[in-house]
This record gives sequence, structure tokens and C-alpha cells, in this order.
Amino acid sequence: MIIHSSANRVSFASAIEGRWRLASTITQGSGDRYADCVYHKGRFYTLTMYGVLEMLDLDNPCEPRKEIFFTERNTENPLVFLRFLVSTPWGDLLQIKFSRRVHRTKRLELRLCKIEVENNRLVRLRSAVAAAALREHAIFVGQNHSVCLPIRDFPELRSSCVYFTTPCLCNDDHFPSRREGWKGVGIYDLQNQIFEDVFPSCERGYSTYLPISEVWITPSPGL
Repeated sequence: MIIHSSANRVSFASAIEGRWRLASTITQGSGDRYADCVYHKGRFYTLTMYGVLEMLDLDNPCEPRKEIFFTERNTENPLVFLRFLVSTPWGDLLQIKFSRRVHRTKRLELRLCKIEVENNRLVRLRSAVAAAALREHAIFVGQNHSVCLPIRDFPELRSSCVYFTTPCLCNDDHFPSRREGWKGVGIYDLQNQIFEDVFPSCERGYSTYLPISEVWITPSPGL
């Protein structure tokens, strides 16, 4: 599955068909766009910048079936500039939301929410609860699909932390924090609610060169 056409369309391809098919679109001029998609428990889920969650059933031989669960259409939306979906190994579907605070010392905020599809509900996980919800795992989000890794297998990682890259979206208007100096690769500690740089010694200079969209690289097996 891929998000394309200025993030207004979602298309998919299967090995059986060997071609791309359109799965869902967002109406031009609505102001919304797709933020992320993930495969979870046999279904694809998409999330828009307005917080609309869609479940796509692609097994229909004619047209994909779409079910909309909830939306966060409220005054907070203009402050949200990044959203991610995470499918955990233990079966939870999580949403990570980056937003910009106004008139506060800490200008940026990360919220971790659990998506309860069965109850059509979004539950915000606060501080220690959010840290415990990761069950000794670390989350990676960015331009690729999200990854949830166990600390016992990767001792170099920090538990209950979100590792993230800060992509340049459609334009700077959609990513105001870039102008405020927040860019590159970072870590958010859910327990202490603190943002940190992954490469502090670089003083963020590495992210001033093109390309400005940093990504995680997943090596092939055997490398």
C-alpha cells in the first residue's frame, strides 16, 4: 500500500494481481490528507491529518470496502503536524501524534493513544501508562512503515521511547516546527516526556543538507 498524489490517494497492489488499484481518496479542497497507513490483524488501516481512521478490506474482488471509525475534527487540528500508526507485536493498534503548543515553554508535544477499533474509541495514554503500554519495546516511526522492537533483542535501544524522523511534508505550512529548528532524528522518552537529539554532537547541521526527509533503513536478511 502506498500514499501518493500529494497524500490525497491510497493505492495497493497484490502479488496475485500484479497491478496497482485505487483503494481510497480524499476530496480535493477538504484540507485533509493521508498521514500514515499500516497493516494490522489482516486489514489495512489509514489515518488522515484530521484524525480520520479508515479500515480497508481489500479482499473484495470488485472494489475495496472502507469503514470509517472516528475523527478528531476540532480546533486542535491546525496544531497537529505529524500522525503515525503503529501495530504492536501483542496486537494493539497505536496512534502517535505530534502537535505544536502555543504560548508555552515546551513548544512540541507527543501523544500516544490506543485505538480501540471494537469500541470505536481513541484512548490517550498518559506518562507512565504510555511507557508501560510499550511493554519494554521501542518504536520507530518516519518515512517508512512503523517498527516496534523488543529491548531484550536490541540492548542498544532505550525502552519506552519513540525514535522518529521529521519529514518535510507537502510544504513548510504543513510543518511549521521545521522553521522553529526542530528537524532531523530524535527520541521522545514517554516516561520523562522529554525530546532529545539522536546525534546531539552534530548540532542538527546534518539535516540542513538535501535531502531533508530522513528515513530509517531496514537492511535485508543476511546483511
